[in-house]
Amino acid sequence: MSTATGPAIDLTFERTLDRRLVHRTAVSGVLLTSLSEGVDDRWWGGFQLSRQHVNRGSSTWVPVHLGAEILRQSGLAIAHRYFHVPLDAAFLIDELAFSWTAGAPPCFPRFGPFAGVCETRLVSETKRRGVTFELALEFEVRSSDTRLAQGSGRLRCVTAEQYRVLRRSAPRPTDVPLREDAALLKDVVASTTGIEGTLSWDHTDAFYFDHPTDHVPGMVLVGAMSSAAGIILKGAMPNGFSASFVKFVEFASDAVVVASVVNEASKVHVEVRQNGVVAAVGDWIA
Repeated sequence: MSTATGPAIDLTFERTLDRRLVHRTAVSGVLLTSLSEGVDDRWWGGFQLSRQHVNRGSSTWVPVHLGAEILRQSGLAIAHRYFHVPLDAAFLIDELAFSWTAGAPPCFPRFGPFAGVCETRLVSETKRRGVTFELALEFEVRSSDTRLAQGSGRLRCVTAEQYRVLRRSAPRPTDVPLREDAALLKDVVASTTGIEGTLSWDHTDAFYFDHPTDHVPGMVLVGAMSSAAGIILKGAMPNGFSASFVKFVEFASDAVVVASVVNEASKVHVEVRQNGVVAAVGDWIA
């Protein structure tokens, strides 16, 4: 079946959205297949996930960071198409939350892609000089009429010139040192309260490094924080998270990921710190 229909929904799963709408250079990295506008500031997006999108670990379950990528792509595409944010603009994601509804991630089907619909609702819009500057969004992910996940996010829209000024001291994306680390965490040390490890990455990983960038991508932080939470949860795959991203993580110096149990054993508090300053912080749940 190639389309999904419902209230104000007319979605197809036969092709992907324009890759520029989700800030991907490779079409294979585009998860959204279509986008439709509803009423009351709501939008629906069709998506497909294949096992090839799982860059590390088992491909049996849909990992939480891949679910979060559905939200990221939905937010960016809606900002461009319906709020007229220019295609050369940059987005700064300040907050992102995602969790699987059933308490466990869904499985990929035995054959073919995992397909569904992401409903997005506008919570608030902030404008500056008459143009969209900030969006707060809520999301609900469904597949075969079953609610699978929910989430929320807050992002800022920055013009290309504003981004150049903001990052004027950063190295050019083509000048950053290349690394091919085996995992997103290395040199992990355990303590009585939790663990600490050094943030690492692999520039050849097409999911995290689809295009050159002047800072460590936010999804690398999500993946590393999820890995740290998984260690605390004794290997269990995290079911969801709520995180804030405070500062850019630079390539120039090491960053550490610190994870500790919060009250009950099913919640893990995770921070990414660089040069003694917290760059990202959040809670992960089992």
